[in-house]
Amino acid sequence: MNKYVYCEFGFLKEFLTSFPNPIENWEGALSWKRMYNFLYYAYKYIDVPNSQLACEATKNKLLLQLIRNGNYNYDKCFPNLQEPSRIIFNKEKKNSIFLTSLNKKRRESISSEYGIIVIGKDDIQKFAKQYGKLHKAIGKNTHAKWSDFIPVYMKTANSLIILDNYILSDTMLIDENLICILNSLLPYTCTNEFSFPIYIYTYDACEDWKGRYDLINEKIKSIRPDLTFQLSIFKVNKEDFHDRNVITNNLYIECGSGFNLLSNETAKKTTNLRISYPFMNYEDGCDSEMEAYINTLSDIIAVDKRDHTYEIDYWGDINKENDLIKFYKQEFTKS
Repeated sequence: MNKYVYCEFGFLKEFLTSFPNPIENWEGALSWKRMYNFLYYAYKYIDVPNSQLACEATKNKLLLQLIRNGNYNYDKCFPNLQEPSRIIFNKEKKNSIFLTSLNKKRRESISSEYGIIVIGKDDIQKFAKQYGKLHKAIGKNTHAKWSDFIPVYMKTANSLIILDNYILSDTMLIDENLICILNSLLPYTCTNEFSFPIYIYTYDACEDWKGRYDLINEKIKSIRPDLTFQLSIFKVNKEDFHDRNVITNNLYIECGSGFNLLSNETAKKTTNLRISYPFMNYEDGCDSEMEAYINTLSDIIAVDKRDHTYEIDYWGDINKENDLIKFYKQEFTKS
């Protein structure tokens, strides 16, 4: 499965002529190569006609290789990031990545408001560091907070899903774990067009599920008073989800021992925490985290097909919407 990328041709030309000398700048050369791999496997929408792109490719072998697999097309309605308020951010665009010649300030503003990754020329030589994988081996009794594990730059998102059978089982751990994780990942605000969906799938909470919902809802309001969000909690079967994951439209996070890891800022168990940007870390034509991300969404969609009964096995807005789930349900149907 390919990631959708909206790539301005001006950015593409600049990128293809910016390969650094690996002897002088090894990290920059690595970033360039990883970004090229990402672009090669992505499905690319370009803002110039296919005939013009093909003509340009006869003069540039790197461009020729980039489009030879056919994963590209001209978009007559290519989104103009100069005027983002005029873009219709449907479920596809909310789950896409944008490559542009806009300056850093404008890119950061658009990323923050719409929860999408917007990459410019300033990001090329730090691509491997900014969008690489993070693996933290956490020992039992390690003194830490979730903010030590999740970098602040990972707040770019427009939806978030948590899978953990026990994340709500102990109210004494909710502030230190769930709320701190949300504080590390949720944007501070979003465009008025969006209501940020937060989905939690869990098995073991208590008899008072409505009370748990109200508690979490109020705590999110307290840490994000300016964010319009929609909290949904689903009661699932214990066997529905084995792994403990957090996913957004941009991130895949896996914690072996679960997200109720900390108590009094101390790890209760030895575990591994893995964070990655799926679709952006191809090595030898493979992205294992992308496969894990897709498998996780496939499991979520299987559970989502069931009829959930309001205040029986589902708490939240009756008219629940999640464009992350809807988008991949559509993509799986194409496959």
